[in-house]
Amino acid sequence: FRLIDSIWRVDGMFWRSILNTLIYSLVPVTVGVIVSAAAAFAFAKLDFKGKNIVFFYCLAAIMIPFPSIMIAQYCFYVELGWTENGLAMIIPGCFGAIMTAFFIRQFLFGLPTSIIEAAKIDGAGYWRIFWTFIIPLAKPAIMAQFILSFMGSWNNYLAPSIFIGNDEWKPLVLLVDQLDTSYGTDPNLAPAVMAASVVAVAPILILFAVFQKTIIGSIMLTGSKE
Repeated sequence: FRLIDSIWRVDGMFWRSILNTLIYSLVPVTVGVIVSAAAAFAFAKLDFKGKNIVFFYCLAAIMIPFPSIMIAQYCFYVELGWTENGLAMIIPGCFGAIMTAFFIRQFLFGLPTSIIEAAKIDGAGYWRIFWTFIIPLAKPAIMAQFILSFMGSWNNYLAPSIFIGNDEWKPLVLLVDQLDTSYGTDPNLAPAVMAASVVAVAPILILFAVFQKTIIGSIMLTGSKE
């Protein structure tokens, strides 16, 4: 009860930061994983000119370290006005991630192409094939990548600390840091810092404990394809 009472004394920032973290974790991760799965389907099962070249350049983009482009990204987001409303943590992630597409692509190589050919003969388009066949068959890989992406977004500290300029839109990890620095000298608020830290860690521990077999199994499957 002392922990709960201490949390409520932090002017409602605690619950708002949890809501912000959920938004930053669920919206871009859900949309981004679907977009990445669609890209993985195109790279694994569709034949088009320059496919391997495009995929190579996408992989090459991973080699660019984030610190080398974060200033340019920050200036771009400031011009768009995304640093004051949290959109800098939502919209870019909705375009997917090449590493997510890479792992799902490796999994899709193990699926028989005959299923796609049979669906095309029956008149199904690529989008229907993707939603009707690819998503259900690749569910283990997609779920594993969703969980890993969610864990990364939930614990993301560097990007929000740079791209979020409004305290109202700060996620939980920044609130924990703020409580530790701004209120750390007040012993009465020490329980709030501890409670916020527990809440920040608990979802990740629960997710990994529940889905560890799915995560490890998907990584083993994607590593054994092709």
